[in-house]
Amino acid sequence: VGQRSQLSGYWHEWAHIETQFVSAAVALDTSILTPEQRLLLPLVAETAFKLPCALEDGTNMTKDEVVTGLQADTVRYAAGPGGIRGGSSQLFTIFIQVELDGGRGLALALKWIRRVMYLTQLTPEQLTIAAQRHLSQIPAAARNGHAIANALASSLSLDVGASNSLAAHAIKQQPYLTKLLEQLGTPDGAASVLKQMADLRAALLTPERVNIFVAADLTAVTDPYATLAAAVLPPASHSAQNVPPTPPTPPTGPFTGVSERLIASGKTG
Repeated sequence: VGQRSQLSGYWHEWAHIETQFVSAAVALDTSILTPEQRLLLPLVAETAFKLPCALEDGTNMTKDEVVTGLQADTVRYAAGPGGIRGGSSQLFTIFIQVELDGGRGLALALKWIRRVMYLTQLTPEQLTIAAQRHLSQIPAAARNGHAIANALASSLSLDVGASNSLAAHAIKQQPYLTKLLEQLGTPDGAASVLKQMADLRAALLTPERVNIFVAADLTAVTDPYATLAAAVLPPASHSAQNVPPTPPTPPTGPFTGVSERLIASGKTG
């Protein structure tokens, strides 16, 4: 009961499926983001699993250790706009799939989600690399005339400042990333960009914006609520941000009624 009470500010759903895998996802509602914050989402997706971590026991993981650990521990992992299977453009989803491992897989999957949510450490150097990598992919996207035409047509019918898909398109990202790299080239500019990223993380991780989904053989999992609470509740360093929780509302994505076919449809999962 105690763990359920702690999670009262977070919308969460459990799906019991007879499977040898655990699928865990956190879908973050982006509807409250400013147009400027929305432009940063592609970089959040690019860096989500490629950053060093400062763990709560005082140890640190390098970027390479994070990547190696993910490859060793998980079956699949992903981060980006949309729900588990795409769509739901106002969600940004972090997804981890691991082996059930006699029920121990839930704690493992949620441990990695916690690291991505709270414990990654962004530096100007890592952000510069991510921005340069993303910028290098834009020329190919700009040569796709059909996609450019669709983006321009969408800009006439969608709220440009509230659309994640338009914010992520090359026509928006090319000028934005060019300016961002200029900022990252100076100490004051780099500090400003890091603060923007920190503010974006804080906005997305407000409890009422966090929607949690777990699919697994729940009969094999011991104390799932305690495991979930340990993963999603903010670390002590975030305690100043803790406020009385707002009652959760159902997520803006298609999380309800998830079927075994949907979760098991991947080749490896």
